[in-house]
Amino acid sequence: MPDAIERQVAEIQPGSPVFPMFMADGFFVSRMLPKRLGDADLPILPPLGFDASLPDLAADRVKKTLVDMGWNEAQSHLLLAAHGSAKGPKAAESARAFQNALSKRFDALKISVGFVEEAPFISDAGMGLPPQSLCLPFFALEGDHCRQDIPEAIETAGFSGFTLPPIGTWNETAKLVANALTRGS
Repeated sequence: MPDAIERQVAEIQPGSPVFPMFMADGFFVSRMLPKRLGDADLPILPPLGFDASLPDLAADRVKKTLVDMGWNEAQSHLLLAAHGSAKGPKAAESARAFQNALSKRFDALKISVGFVEEAPFISDAGMGLPPQSLCLPFFALEGDHCRQDIPEAIETAGFSGFTLPPIGTWNETAKLVANALTRGS
């Protein structure tokens, strides 16, 4: 929204941290946000997708969902649905780093990643997955990608599993953000 950030800057106490609700440190977080904050004394924290607690939080949610569904980890699959970008590598790098961190928290769960804006696309990554599959949207908010693009892509793939809400919408994620703001890091 034009000038929304600039209007908020005038009302924020100097030294208050800014927490980017993004999964990567791409163009907006690394270039546009500092520019729009101007000379304000507002430190920018790492974006949500970089929070060190996020893989544990996601692993706990995935494990609970597998138990709730009565699914065995070794026979299940997790499709990480991420944004990606046709303009640069940072969004995909962030998703792949998260995929790698998440995979270390499971003994047998297979995890693949698919993107909205670049290969491998979600529709390709979702093809041939077992019925015991979860789709985890690696998104901070539930916008058009989560409401339209991801459902269309997994339908095209013939995905018959269960889709979790986007990570940024979880109650536990709000606590994670509050903790990051309290720490200021």
